[in-house]
Amino acid sequence: MSIQYDYEAIVIGSGFGGSINTCRLSKKWPGQVLLLERGKRYPMGSFARSPHDMARNFWNLPQEKRDMPDKLQGEECHGLFDIRNFDHMDAVISAGLGGGSLIYANVFLQPPDEVFDSNWPANAQKDVLQPYYAIAKQVLGARPIPQNNEPRRKIIRTELFQNFAKADGHDSKLLDINVFFGNDFDNPTPIGVQEKNRYGAVQTSCVYCAECDVGCNTHSKNTLDLNYLHVAEHRYQAHIHTQVLAQKIVPIDASGQDNPAMNGEFGYRVYWQDLKDAHKECSALTRRVVVSAGTLGTNELLMRCRDLHKTLPNISQQLGRHFSGNGDFLSFVIEGDKPADPNYGPVITQGTDYNLFKNFDRSKAFILEDAS
Repeated sequence: MSIQYDYEAIVIGSGFGGSINTCRLSKKWPGQVLLLERGKRYPMGSFARSPHDMARNFWNLPQEKRDMPDKLQGEECHGLFDIRNFDHMDAVISAGLGGGSLIYANVFLQPPDEVFDSNWPANAQKDVLQPYYAIAKQVLGARPIPQNNEPRRKIIRTELFQNFAKADGHDSKLLDINVFFGNDFDNPTPIGVQEKNRYGAVQTSCVYCAECDVGCNTHSKNTLDLNYLHVAEHRYQAHIHTQVLAQKIVPIDASGQDNPAMNGEFGYRVYWQDLKDAHKECSALTRRVVVSAGTLGTNELLMRCRDLHKTLPNISQQLGRHFSGNGDFLSFVIEGDKPADPNYGPVITQGTDYNLFKNFDRSKAFILEDAS
């Protein structure tokens, strides 16, 4: 018997990997791609700002037994911020259509060549990835903050960091950031003016409000729902389901029945819970699955399939080992002697290189960035 597939591909998670795959796959198979995202959609102006709304702007499912404040322990929240606590590391990740692009600091920065040593696979070396960096940079609209004489575009802390770098004998340069200043890179759209971007989504030319990391309510941030996902859904008819939580992936046999002994040649059935409908279980058949639920979500889902549900028993035991978090270190300067106006402008605007791109030294390489 022939299998009646619901989709050519199912993508789990809508961060950078999931969004790009959804866009490319839906271009190949219009109307035959499904994206599953556990978080909400965030239309313009919908991100939490009041203390009351922000207090519930966290991800909490009681059955997951997260370490939450007492008042939220038994409450189900589908908020933007998901906080995970481990023995040697804490993580803040995002739940929402667009994934981490909703809360990161916009920087588009390619790693130096020296990072790609012999431990990287041949198909993930810098020369192989370079064309795709270029495509992603174009789609995400990465560019430095506009430089002109308009007083409202002056960011004091950027100048202070540049002056400090010069005094310390280092180079500071404006970083490419995924922020919308208009479609014309040479002539920025006036601050606060709305227009459609190249993909048809309405955005606002950056208002310099410094709220990039808590969700951009003016859609001045080039988040994935405004480019890759917008194209996938509106041009290639991708099906996007939000507030649905992927539960397990099961191979199917030639008759379309669940069979963990299969290796995927006949496709898969993906199960998920509809969080908007009392966690109702749903499923669909697909020829292929892309698991792109973030670093933690992907590992969790695959380990659950391997060790709990026993539906993907052949996944390597190396999954999740040799794990490393971001190398970010956050510090604050207090009682400075120069007013920095820290709450104005995109969160990050410049970077000062300390042995990362010039005179590379793995033991002490870092880049110093401003923040608001």
